[in-house]
Amino acid sequence: MTPELILMESVRNGSPVPRALFHESCDETVSTVLLSSGFSVAEVEELLAELDTLLFGNDAFYRHDPEKGAFGDFLLEQLCRCVRRRGEHRMPDRAKWDEEWKKQVLRQSLLKLRREMTPDEYLAFEVYVVEGKPAREAAVLSSLSPGMVYLVKTRALKRLRVLRHEFEAV
Repeated sequence: MTPELILMESVRNGSPVPRALFHESCDETVSTVLLSSGFSVAEVEELLAELDTLLFGNDAFYRHDPEKGAFGDFLLEQLCRCVRRRGEHRMPDRAKWDEEWKKQVLRQSLLKLRREMTPDEYLAFEVYVVEGKPAREAAVLSSLSPGMVYLVKTRALKRLRVLRHEFEAV
């Protein structure tokens, strides 16, 4: 069984990104930015379709060229290109894009982290760090000792910082 792909990891490695993975990973970010920039739901759907055509054409995969710059900046540039083609004077808000892209990088980093940890370790991390519940509760739910929950937290946060840094550079 092939491990499930992670968008930012594929982009970083220069691997082809399947169309479905791109949409699963990026549509929420793009939609949030466009909606907050005053575009209607119908316009957002049309722009997502235009962005798809621009990036993929008739291919099932997209491969990012690092020469085109960081993936997040490139994606925003292509989105703005789609908006300009429509003759729009409104543009996606750059500050909102940066905010949403940071969330995207964090989501992608957490996906990668989850795959690197055992299910019990990730559950402990999620309950203790992400949900903010007590270490004792995380220990009970994950079948780990409280001491192990603290150790998992320390290791996971260290690794998460590395992954975020790597994916931000993509």
